[in-house]
Amino acid sequence: DLAPGSALAARIAPLLDRDAAGWHALMLPAGLTDQAALRAALAGEPGALVIDLRGELSTLLGDASLRAGLAAGLGGALVLAMLAIGLGGLGAGLRAALPIAGALLLTIASLSALGERLNLFHLAACLLLAGIALDYALFLRGLDDGTPAPELARTLAAVLTCMLATLLTFGLLAFCATPVLRSIGLTVALGVVFAFLLAAILAPRRARTT
Repeated sequence: DLAPGSALAARIAPLLDRDAAGWHALMLPAGLTDQAALRAALAGEPGALVIDLRGELSTLLGDASLRAGLAAGLGGALVLAMLAIGLGGLGAGLRAALPIAGALLLTIASLSALGERLNLFHLAACLLLAGIALDYALFLRGLDDGTPAPELARTLAAVLTCMLATLLTFGLLAFCATPVLRSIGLTVALGVVFAFLLAAILAPRRARTT
């Protein structure tokens, strides 16, 4: 028996499990280069099970990515429908959604150009980016020739301040060594710049020239 509290017990205990059938042990081979040979060697051992963690994880992530993509597509269609209803027509809804779609496409293209391998964390960050881009598009779209100058200046200043604060926050995350934080930070940092620029370009003429 392992002495309770010893360093060896602390390392081995998480790999052992006991039930009515007896003891079960989890073995993590190091330096394995021929998985087929390992499976063949353990084929005759009763109760032995070889699990390819990397392969199983890739399958799970692939299935999750497909489901997330379908859910994102459905969510995008619902957002477009709500914009069309709220803004009084499909054309107006499409114009409001254009900066969002453009920012997402430019962000994904930029990530690919930088050599980033897209994963679920990039996708989750894109969902956050879509919400931010929607705010920029709606706020700047509401500025027209009838907007009083003080309100116009306040709105532009508020949107610019929000963009810079978001860029600073997620831009710092983009330099993290942790892959998850880096993926999210880089995606949102790139996206908010594209979203703001596209929303400003597509804003009414007076808002662009103020």
